Amino acid sequence: MPYKVPALFSDRRRWLKIGLPGAVLLAMCIYSAVAGPKRMPRFADYLKDPARFDGRSLLVQFTQIRRYEGPDKFTVQDIWGDRIQVRGHIPPGQVGCFISFYATFNKPGYLVLGEKWHIYRWDTVKLVVSATALIGVLLFFLRRFRFNLRRFRFEERW
Repeated sequence: MPYKVPALFSDRRRWLKIGLPGAVLLAMCIYSAVAGPKRMPRFADYLKDPARFDGRSLLVQFTQIRRYEGPDKFTVQDIWGDRIQVRGHIPPGQVGCFISFYATFNKPGYLVLGEKWHIYRWDTVKLVVSATALIGVLLFFLRRFRFNLRRFRFEERW
């Protein structure tokens, strides 16, 4: 009796099996681009209308420490290039590192550092190690498999 391939893994309706998850992923990306700024305002939004955000608690993620202005003051920059002053104590010598923290926005236009914060010291090393591992896995995969354009799938090399 021949082995029967389950319908889920058959070649039938392959474009639908690839296209439907791709369309869902694209829809999620579009939703994130449209709704994201409304849910997570930028530093520029906080500084543009400080009365609206006064006393609001927020989670600030992956901002870069740009400079220290005193023992309890430092400036952070987000990925869009907007800068804001933070009042609170962290150990010195962290300029250029990325930080995530809880804070409270105050009306004049600065953040008050919360209790929990985390500094990412080895972020560049982690990226290099991850990229090297990813390239290695890709090279091993391409040595083992080749892409058949007629069948539109990867096949094992003989």
